[in-house]
Amino acid sequence: MSRPTRGFTITEVLVSIAILGLLVAVLLPAVQQSREASRQIQCRDHLKQFGIAISDFEASHGVFPTGTINNESAMWRLLPSLGFPNHREELNQFFAHPETAKHLPECSIPIFKCPNDTRHVGSNGNSNYLMNDGTKFRDAGRTNGYRQEMLRDTRPSDITDGLSQTAGMAERLVVIPNATISDMEQDAKRYLWFTRARYTGVDQTLLAVKECRENRVSPFPQYAAAGMSFYQDSHMGYDHLMLPNEVGCYNGPEDFFTNNYYLIPANSQHVDGVNVLLLDGSVHFVSDHIDETVWRAIGTINGHESVATGF
Repeated sequence: MSRPTRGFTITEVLVSIAILGLLVAVLLPAVQQSREASRQIQCRDHLKQFGIAISDFEASHGVFPTGTINNESAMWRLLPSLGFPNHREELNQFFAHPETAKHLPECSIPIFKCPNDTRHVGSNGNSNYLMNDGTKFRDAGRTNGYRQEMLRDTRPSDITDGLSQTAGMAERLVVIPNATISDMEQDAKRYLWFTRARYTGVDQTLLAVKECRENRVSPFPQYAAAGMSFYQDSHMGYDHLMLPNEVGCYNGPEDFFTNNYYLIPANSQHVDGVNVLLLDGSVHFVSDHIDETVWRAIGTINGHESVATGF
């Protein structure tokens, strides 16, 4: 006669469920951290590729590609060095004869996307990597950053601070066209915000920074992602006025006064920092809490500041 099969008691089932729940609670953060680390490595590798391409371009042409020359933006001209010569030719043909072209060539090039920007899904040429505009308002003539002028390339002789102490590019989240106010408020650092007052003087940059931190009003309506696409990148970069991952500002009230006094920080969805490419080709993960003096120092090309390594 066979013995009856013993089942599980309610207590045993509950204990098993508790153990499984504990394992999930322990393992899930580890898996998420592993994925974040992987995405961060990919984003850093993209910047390293930009560094190699920029160095190759400078060796061939004697200048760093930072301006729009013959209607071609800096990154547009850098495409062959990045391994995409056909994309450059397609863009040339499109903009030379836009009246006969049906649509803009496919612009979803993986190297321009940081995988950690989960909302960067379009194919309109948006880039997560922008050039350094320095620590001056863009309307004050030449900037003191890597990208000095919209229509001029930067010469090696312009960079008197040294390539290892000067930022060339950094990460920036892409803006989402036609985003609602609610969406922008929930994803605040992705967008620029209006402020109560506007500061435009060459000696008023720090006042603008203070205003942006203390008196933001509402996000600037995003009906276009102007200035952030790689084929128009010479129009706008990021700057070193605000610290990484701070909320940036339009710098002024909601009067739509045409200006180039924006405050556009480097930012990302990484934890506590952003990847930054220095002009010697090295890539560094810079903390949100970096000393402001150091952050602004690596943002200039000729400020003669001394920056310790390992920032």
